[in-house]
Amino acid sequence: MSVKVQIVCSLKPENSEALTRFLHHNLPNVRKFYGCNRVGILFDEARSQMLIDEDWQSKEDHKNYMLHIENKGVLGELVSHLTKPPTVSYYYKSDL
Repeated sequence: MSVKVQIVCSLKPENSEALTRFLHHNLPNVRKFYGCNRVGILFDEARSQMLIDEDWQSKEDHKNYMLHIENKGVLGELVSHLTKPPTVSYYYKSDL
């Protein structure tokens, strides 16, 4: 079952250039990972937040990706740009 994943990140304002470089380098890897259908990045400058908005073929595919980037150190690098760990939420489409 396809799933929408939203990851809310509270940003360190002083790291914006480093975060931009990190995203440019890593987003292509997310997009080509098995099960990823789409990734978008949105910013709320007033609240110093970034929303990573993703569509995946399944929750398991996303969890596999998260484990992969944790093992490779990429997740730790992302967290270094944040004031606290990101919040990950999974949403499924309703038939309503």
